[in-house]
Amino acid sequence: MKKNKNVEMRIYELLGVKTFRKMAFALRDKIWILFTLKMSKEERKEYLYHTASNYNLGEVKSLEDVKKFKKQLFSNARIHLFAFLVLIPNFIKIIGGTAALSYTIITLIAGGINLYCVMLQRYNCIRINQLIKKMTPRYERQRDEIKEELRKEDSLLLEHTYKIVDKKERETSITFEDLIANANIEQLKQYCEYLAYFQNVNQSMQENGFYSAEHQVAVSMPMEKHKTLKLELKPNKHNNGAIN
Repeated sequence: MKKNKNVEMRIYELLGVKTFRKMAFALRDKIWILFTLKMSKEERKEYLYHTASNYNLGEVKSLEDVKKFKKQLFSNARIHLFAFLVLIPNFIKIIGGTAALSYTIITLIAGGINLYCVMLQRYNCIRINQLIKKMTPRYERQRDEIKEELRKEDSLLLEHTYKIVDKKERETSITFEDLIANANIEQLKQYCEYLAYFQNVNQSMQENGFYSAEHQVAVSMPMEKHKTLKLELKPNKHNNGAIN
């Protein structure tokens, strides 16, 4: 598979995709001079080449940054592929000899640009996949370490349950293991912050002797996609390490 990907990359390079990328970036740089007149040359270069955008990976802080950029590549490729497909009726007219010279020139230029943009996104996607493969082992080790720390923190709480609350206030029970199973490092770090807050509530309840059922406490924290993570502490008995 790797050999096939390398062959594919060489084909794109032979077709001039790297030259096209240099030309596209050079054109972009000239256009952006008008919008960055107050920036020095160094500041402009930093902004254009080291800030995350549709065409720039920017500073890589985690594997999530790389995966987000990969999604952006797919979006770019779909846009340019759609633009190329829209030109197909024009190509048919050109082949049929019914298109004017100016019409033909404009169509061929537009078609060529969009076709090369699609190839460039595919070329970049192959390179991004190679980077993801290289980063994944270390990423997974870090992810497992954070998960283990979260399990320890969770086991220190009083008996409790977790619920996901959507924007319509509908509640769905979830186990702690299910909560962290597919979470990325960014989300796991967020859960660490939540558990730290939950621990404060938990400690306050223990110090004040709130161990009767009527003192059950619910604590909520915001999540992604307009959802909320709700923790219900049951102070009538200590946690035995199980998640209900």
